[in-house]
Amino acid sequence: MNCAIADLPAVPTPEHPTVCEAAERLLAGGVVGLPTETVYGLCATTAAPTSIARLCAAKRRTGDRPFALLLRDTQAVRQWALVPDWAEPILEALWPGALTAVLMTGRAEAALLGSEGAVGIRVPDHGVPQAVAAALESRAGPGAALVATSANRSGGAALNDAGEIAAEFEEEVDMILRCPGRPSGLASTVVDLTGDLPRVLRVGAVSEREILSLARL
Repeated sequence: MNCAIADLPAVPTPEHPTVCEAAERLLAGGVVGLPTETVYGLCATTAAPTSIARLCAAKRRTGDRPFALLLRDTQAVRQWALVPDWAEPILEALWPGALTAVLMTGRAEAALLGSEGAVGIRVPDHGVPQAVAAALESRAGPGAALVATSANRSGGAALNDAGEIAAEFEEEVDMILRCPGRPSGLASTVVDLTGDLPRVLRVGAVSEREILSLARL
């Protein structure tokens, strides 16, 4: 097993040495595993296209399914996407949290994620991805976002333990971050907000009824 497991407190700062190491590995083209409140993720960064290529290879993904972004907070969302007025109450109520929103974007980096004109974004309610995302941005600017996908091979069951992920991916992942607690195992709900109405693409931790009740329509 060549993949290192590094322990963190539940709410690390962006300046924590292990967080800084993870950010540097990503910017150098690496892949890092980390926990969120839903599931463990494998991460790359838009600032290093080689890291995204390595993430595709680790997942055994051909590029036909786009990756999403994990952003540090709701303010960072404005740097990446356009939020319709009617959707504002949904995101204000459910972020940070287990909701992935598909939003229109004008950023060229979205093409690196396998999408065009739109991007999936989540603001996680977890200190580790928040800290890593902030550390990336502090080093390489707002274009250095955290690219994420569940920690499993495409089509396989999500792995929710750092040791299992290290054993499965070995040298394909550079390091795995671990902290107290365990992800819920329930994936985020994915909702398309690019049209005139919310359209749920995947039901997860947030119910469709809750999303529809929050929309300003």
